[in-house]
Amino acid sequence: MDELIVRLARTIACMPRLALLSAIGRVDEISPSELARQLRMSRHLVSAHLLRLSAVALIQRRRSGAWHYCRPGSPYRVETLSGQLASWLQGFLGGATGLHEDLGVQQLRDASGEELADRPRVLVFDAATAFTSVRRLQILRYVSGTPAKSATLCAELHMSHAAAGRHLAKLVRRGFVVAGGSPRRAVYRLATTFATPVHARLFEIISEHW
Repeated sequence: MDELIVRLARTIACMPRLALLSAIGRVDEISPSELARQLRMSRHLVSAHLLRLSAVALIQRRRSGAWHYCRPGSPYRVETLSGQLASWLQGFLGGATGLHEDLGVQQLRDASGEELADRPRVLVFDAATAFTSVRRLQILRYVSGTPAKSATLCAELHMSHAAAGRHLAKLVRRGFVVAGGSPRRAVYRLATTFATPVHARLFEIISEHW
């Protein structure tokens, strides 16, 4: 399952693919040509990104003669990881979910009109990058159960100090892990409050399936 989580996270940790999910999530069905026109992307690039999204079941594709069409949602049940993720992304990026609930007050207050339009995708991108490594998933699982020092994580997860340091630093920057104590004897634990509701929801979906 870790490999599937990483594959899904790497797929959505891409601004052009998030823009495609946003456009697809607002309609019942749309052609790649129309997506290319709306997003001012080449048809070849759109097709490559759609193939990636389809491969991890975040969208559905339909062929009618020589034409292809894309639909929002996963072909799998909503209880599956792909199904849950696709449903949430469709509602959030497609605009069906309230911004005040998903972005948080501070994100709305600090953003200009143009930035506010991009903010949902930026937050999904930021949150998804925390899950693009199996090692970071292992760390998150461990500290979800009990706080741990870096040396403990290295010993328990068979990880070098350098690798643990890199992964912990990224998880701290993304707000999923917090460090307490002195810098030399820091104890890492899962954050009790995540950076934004977007980070919290993505963690909730992923942690249900690991």
